[in-house]
Amino acid sequence: MSEYIVSIPSDITDLENGNIFNYQIAQNFPGALWAYYFKKRLEGSSVIVNTADIILKMVKANKIDPKKVYVISHNFDYASCCLVALGCQGVLCFNLESPLYSQVFFKDKKMRNFHGFRYVISFGDNWPNTKNKFCFPSYDSELSRLSTFNSDIRKKRASFVVSNKHVPFFYKTNVPLYWRIYEKIWLYKTFKSFAWSVTELGQSLQIERLEIIDYFMSLEMIDVYGRGWDRPINHPKRILPRSMRKKTKMYFEEINDKLGTISNYEYNFCVENFKMDGYVTEKIIDSFVAGCIPLYCGPGDAIDYIDKNSFINISCFGSFKELALYITSMSKEEKKHILSAGQEFLNSTDNGFSFQRFSENIHNVILNYRSEVLKS
Repeated sequence: MSEYIVSIPSDITDLENGNIFNYQIAQNFPGALWAYYFKKRLEGSSVIVNTADIILKMVKANKIDPKKVYVISHNFDYASCCLVALGCQGVLCFNLESPLYSQVFFKDKKMRNFHGFRYVISFGDNWPNTKNKFCFPSYDSELSRLSTFNSDIRKKRASFVVSNKHVPFFYKTNVPLYWRIYEKIWLYKTFKSFAWSVTELGQSLQIERLEIIDYFMSLEMIDVYGRGWDRPINHPKRILPRSMRKKTKMYFEEINDKLGTISNYEYNFCVENFKMDGYVTEKIIDSFVAGCIPLYCGPGDAIDYIDKNSFINISCFGSFKELALYITSMSKEEKKHILSAGQEFLNSTDNGFSFQRFSENIHNVILNYRSEVLKS
């Protein structure tokens, strides 16, 4: 007989039905592998761990006592909120989404209390009852690094893995005209209010991403990877003239192996899509794991989360020209110093970015909550 049951969020269809515990599937979704290690952590115990969609079906069928279910939610996902509404215990709701796409969660903190969770945390917060900072689960600490640095075999340029968010809607030729018109009106109304709301939280860095591509493309110092770059006609107007030039030696392609791709480069641009305190994601961690030097642009408090000696902070330069001159004049010793600092950070006990540490923090929250319930 189970001691208690833990419900894990699976707010992406591909991760439902327990698929989030499948390593091969979960590794395709940034941050998801913490659940695999959480379940592995509790193997052999009397605790049942499953996804919210499965547990919800069992609760509705009266096969599980709702009071025995401890619910962990991601961004108030539907199945988890339904479980709480049915009498299950809402322990923790966390959010790994960008403020760009989850502005209501970050903007209206009062609304968080309406969903019945004991703790609600995200970027910029500490884990409950600790001084440990909430960090985006980014890498597997049990895997070997791709950290061997050899400047003779790596490309003397930078990689930049970023999706093209500027694909014009009117190039979707398979979409009916009436729907395209409706879509344009809806996007205008949505993003008009959306732009107003996110400025209260921080600053979007989407324009900075394009400026980086534009400038370093002119120097032939950057290769761009990601979805939406397959057709030059879909490129943003800012970079279109350069990307259409046949003489420009550029890569615009989608990739399946991010770490393997960026490990071929000396540098990797890591630009968050939003600048808000505490919003540090897997982008810079991927550079450490791949063994390349991060060219990072993110929140002002990034050094509270990441060793300042392990990356090059783009914000410290007055212009992209200064940045380009700096990285092209770096000595091998300087490069190795930054790379070593990145590896030391990954191996440090204070590092909260591993999937294993994230799962440990989730487990501690449940144990503390359970202790509080038993005392009362």
